[in-house]
Amino acid sequence: MNTEWQLAGQTLQLFRFPPNQHDKSLQAWDSADEYAIEYISENYADDSTNRPVDVIICNDAFGALTIGLHGLSPICVTDSFIAHQAIDHNCTQNNLTAPLILNSLAVLPKSQLVVIKLSKNLDYLKWQLSQVQAMASAHQIEVNIVATGKTTLVTSSVMKTFESCCQNVSSSLAKKKSRLIFATVLPEHISSSTLNKDETQLPPYQAKCPELSLTLSAHANVFCKDQIDIGGRFLVEHMPELPSSTESINIIDLGCGNGLLGVSFLRQNQKQILKSLESQQVNVTFCDESFMAIKSAQYNVKANTPELIDICQFVQDDCLTQQKPESADLILCNPPFHQQQAVTTHIAEQMIQHAKETLKPGAELYLVANRHLPYQGMLKKQFGGFRVIANNNKFTLYHCIKRKT
Repeated sequence: MNTEWQLAGQTLQLFRFPPNQHDKSLQAWDSADEYAIEYISENYADDSTNRPVDVIICNDAFGALTIGLHGLSPICVTDSFIAHQAIDHNCTQNNLTAPLILNSLAVLPKSQLVVIKLSKNLDYLKWQLSQVQAMASAHQIEVNIVATGKTTLVTSSVMKTFESCCQNVSSSLAKKKSRLIFATVLPEHISSSTLNKDETQLPPYQAKCPELSLTLSAHANVFCKDQIDIGGRFLVEHMPELPSSTESINIIDLGCGNGLLGVSFLRQNQKQILKSLESQQVNVTFCDESFMAIKSAQYNVKANTPELIDICQFVQDDCLTQQKPESADLILCNPPFHQQQAVTTHIAEQMIQHAKETLKPGAELYLVANRHLPYQGMLKKQFGGFRVIANNNKFTLYHCIKRKT
């Protein structure tokens, strides 16, 4: 993997995160990062009268924008636990002080410049632009926005989104297959009805599962926020019962998203869980690297199984790095197969490895996956084998048991 980044006469070290788990052809920066850094450095230099008091950087995946604009004292906003780790790690690698990093639902502090790394999620972009509007309105200031991304991400829908929220919207010429978008948010053009209230607001998107009488809500950056994921639904149709244990019973929804698997487990096993609680402790942990996912799952447990909220924990994590080894009796998982724009199986591989490490001897993993993805070898490597519980034309549901030593 290329980790040496030449920028403004300096050689910097930047790593994708988690380390050593990526295709070696990938790197932690791209031409869109470089284009934005070049433009902002020229127009907001230290001696410029236009220099903002603070710069807010949104969606910096691995710290490239943060490091390239470090002289402007950036504040980072991210929904990703992994991005948070990467920014901290790469700043340390380059002897730079790590910035203040805010979660994706936080109220933005006062700033006259916001830098946004574009993603494919148009709803998340709308959310972030509404955050900028709220900040401009609260402080009655003009805010400049510079968005950057590959040319394939600068679509007519993206431009229309900016035009609906901002003024003076334009785009740059393409450079190395990347493009910039420029926009201004003027407080006098903001309607109070369009503003986000604060981080306590309810998740605005809903997905309904009539066969379970289940409605799940989600924030803008949650996968399948407005529909039930069909892979997750397939696992729900074959949901296991509450495991028996002489100790406390610990269940994990790994990569929980809106909480479909964990909430469905609670609903389908509610009577058994309540009975078990009479004599032993039962814990259900929802883990995801997305802050919005964790907040959505928490909301959905409260909305659908409020009597069981006290046995649930909600952890923003890189897979299961914060869980104790050999502590879980059952792990439910519907792994993703991409990170930002990169299609990859390394996240699923890490999830499977962490699941094996976190399960008690004799404990179980239920994992649903697209049939074409090569997970069989990963499961066999970690667990020594697997059983196919069910499959259809799209998905396979695997069952693994951790060997007793």
